[in-house]
Amino acid sequence: MKKSIVFLVLILLLSITGVHAEDGYNIDEEYSLRMANVIPERDHIGQACNKFAELVEEKTNGKIDVTVFHGGQLGSGRETYEAVQQSFIDIAGDSYANLYTLSPIFEAFHLPYMFESREQQLEAYQNEEIREYIDNELSKKNLKWLMTLEFGPRQIGTINDPVKSVSDLDGMQMRASRSPTEISTYEAWGASAVTIDWPEVPESLRLGMVDGEAVSYDAFWSANHHEGLINYITETNFQSYGYALVVNYDWWESLPENVQKALDSSAREAEKWHVNMLTEHVNMNIREMREEGVEIRQLPEEEYLRFKDKARDQVWDKFIGDTVNQEFLDLIQSEIGEPGPYEDRWYFEH
Repeated sequence: MKKSIVFLVLILLLSITGVHAEDGYNIDEEYSLRMANVIPERDHIGQACNKFAELVEEKTNGKIDVTVFHGGQLGSGRETYEAVQQSFIDIAGDSYANLYTLSPIFEAFHLPYMFESREQQLEAYQNEEIREYIDNELSKKNLKWLMTLEFGPRQIGTINDPVKSVSDLDGMQMRASRSPTEISTYEAWGASAVTIDWPEVPESLRLGMVDGEAVSYDAFWSANHHEGLINYITETNFQSYGYALVVNYDWWESLPENVQKALDSSAREAEKWHVNMLTEHVNMNIREMREEGVEIRQLPEEEYLRFKDKARDQVWDKFIGDTVNQEFLDLIQSEIGEPGPYEDRWYFEH
């Protein structure tokens, strides 16, 4: 009886001290990896990148060291994605909109109002069939999809005039990423799109080269655009875009299986950790921006539908069959389900 009790105590102690079976990857060789993150470290994306690096080190007992370079230190999203493709950087992450020049596969996610709720977006990110489809396409460009994080949906931020209706965008100049679907959405609403890489956006706003931008709440906050640059934000939720972390496909295939499993397991855990912390983080962003004097407005459902209908009617058909594969679009729509009631689709507190 005493021996049984001692055995049970030992098992409990092992579980409490964090000795898990999945941590024993038995990695012999040491790896030092450079990871480029365009987003500032204080942003929730930056925190999730750090979490990924911590998990990798923890799971491999320090055999794999990931150094994260935040805030575009190693270049823009497009530049660092290309650097991974060419084996100059080990891991790179940015908005998947900026992967377009290498592969259009994520443009299906970027169709306006593709995802009308958080649940739909997360299902697309976590669904195994969707992940496999994307990985197959990226492998043709010597890339592998390692991890995806939510940015949250795009909101319209402007400098001088609030956007209360879709007609208010007529004639405005809006900063855009390299995503053709984003550019076409502005045009459908009567605005002009100006493609500007993220590190150059603050100066463009400051100089009045554009009238506004559309990014997530946290992107306004983490880049300090709410401090004297953006004065009005309208909650349109028109593109639920995300952050894609990629690695070189050939490099990945050359890794031992235990190293692949350690990196993949760390990525999945970091994704789950990020989902749990994002709600509180973004609502903190909203409160602080309001305190700084930014006017934040929600659209009534009828006006939201005007934004949605105009964008879908003019943008979707333009890209389906060419940029967006119909088969892939059908797969996404079959897996994500319905968005739910208008007032319950996202996690923002007002």
